[in-house]
Amino acid sequence: MLSAKTWKLDRYAKQVKEWSHITATPHEPLTLSVLNDHKLIVAQGTSKIHESLMLWEAATWIKGVRKGAAILLMIKSPLSDSVRKIRFKFLPDNESSAEAQAIECATCLNAYFKFEKEYTKEAFSQFKQEHCKGQERSSLSRT
Repeated sequence: MLSAKTWKLDRYAKQVKEWSHITATPHEPLTLSVLNDHKLIVAQGTSKIHESLMLWEAATWIKGVRKGAAILLMIKSPLSDSVRKIRFKFLPDNESSAEAQAIECATCLNAYFKFEKEYTKEAFSQFKQEHCKGQERSSLSRT
């Protein structure tokens, strides 16, 4: 069995064209896990997986931002110049606050890709310029 670091989420949202939101329930909790084989998984309960990302070379196609108890990821598609966004709002656990959980997760993910200090339109535009123009498809491919 693979070991993982797992955090409980209050909410998960993704934007492709419109934002789609999922809220945790007592019967179907939301979790974000980073597995030792370099995968990020967002799951609900024991049977639904909402996100599954390989984090190999993620610095070339993901950028993150943490604000308070939330994390926003901007993900560059390897097949087009589009960028989609996903965000997580953390729950506190028995030992630490929701913000402390987000900080711990951002620290873990920072081993794979860069986190900006704050999200701004300028930072998003710079990300799109750096990662959507002039990049060879092979450098963005994921295995």
